[in-house]
Amino acid sequence: MVYAAHLTAIERHVAASTWPEALRAALDAWRATRLPELADLVDAIGTRCVPTGEPPTDNEWRERAMVYEPAVAGWLLAHLHGHLVPGVARPMNWLAWSMLAPA
Repeated sequence: MVYAAHLTAIERHVAASTWPEALRAALDAWRATRLPELADLVDAIGTRCVPTGEPPTDNEWRERAMVYEPAVAGWLLAHLHGHLVPGVARPMNWLAWSMLAPA
């Protein structure tokens, strides 16, 4: 029954095109069930939440990063490189590539 309630909430937000709320509902459903299908749904809804426009300034990026918002997490990651402290950039690049590289 919990799963059905989650799906109802997701459907309501998708129908209303309230994507950040749909993402939060999908994340709640995934956390409750850990179903792979819901992980795919979280990814799909997340693409609808990405802010558009010019890349952020350092201050804009930091302000958005200070508060956890699932709807902007992907956007923050996409613009991460330009907002790293200089001494952190090299280790972060290595970490990102090591996570993406095939085993």
